[in-house]
Amino acid sequence: MKAQLVRGALVFLALLPVPTPAPPAPPEKRAAIEINELVRHAAANFKEREALRNDYTYLAHYVWSSYDLRGRRPRPSTADFEIVFLEGEPYMRQLKSNDQPLPPEEEKRQIAVMETFATARREAKSRLGGLPAFYRALELPVAQLPDAFDLHAKGRQRLDGREVFVIEAIPKDNHEPAGADQEHARHFKMKLWIDPEEAQIVKIEGEVIKEIVVTSIPTVDGSMANETPMVFESQRSRRLYKPGSTIGEEWTRLDDGAWLPKHAHANVQERIWLELPKANSSPWRDIRDCTYSGYRKFRVKATIVP
Repeated sequence: MKAQLVRGALVFLALLPVPTPAPPAPPEKRAAIEINELVRHAAANFKEREALRNDYTYLAHYVWSSYDLRGRRPRPSTADFEIVFLEGEPYMRQLKSNDQPLPPEEEKRQIAVMETFATARREAKSRLGGLPAFYRALELPVAQLPDAFDLHAKGRQRLDGREVFVIEAIPKDNHEPAGADQEHARHFKMKLWIDPEEAQIVKIEGEVIKEIVVTSIPTVDGSMANETPMVFESQRSRRLYKPGSTIGEEWTRLDDGAWLPKHAHANVQERIWLELPKANSSPWRDIRDCTYSGYRKFRVKATIVP
């Protein structure tokens, strides 16, 4: 009897349907998942590497042409800066103009403005919201890459002796922005170069595809009233960037793992409004190119004492 029950159970089990394993995802879907995860990881690393960046000072050589679209294009100008991080914010102290050292009075002004900047940043830490960044430019929405963009692999390239993935990022058509940052992202399409071993963005280019207005505060006044620059928080400047404007940046990795800027460029057509007396709102084009060098690590925390 017992043997018959066992045989019956075996027959019953044999008649049960065998579950079919799920078919593997198509290669293109697997590739899309892998690209999305790589970009998500790289975007997080991009934010985290700012902490190491703040320990360095380095040089920036700018070449630019800014001109009214109705006039002739002027000869490019140049300027050299030292970039130092004060109270957690980058500060650009000018060293040269058109390859010539600054005159003593201008060098004195640069030191005074730097001290004013550091004091304003230090005081802002004790207030809700703080003081907006001194340098506010057209920023690419790297943090929004994983969720607000459709990502497409565009092959591989050699960059600085390393193989990198090239990825195109296009704003999602059906993505509803959840806030100002996601709305900002809808104005750009981007191209990324990512080191897959480090999961780091080594180069990025962006193009404005929808008009965008950037609002900022001219924190430190350029005049030298009573030899002391003034900090203003009530004034605003607004820049309207037209479609077709492009910006890009490239980074290099130092021995300690810090990623610092190597090269940046911009070609933008914008109209500027200044909510100040004698405001000028004529259209103009701005072409800039910047090369970075002379990376040096701070041995102590940099602080400017007023």
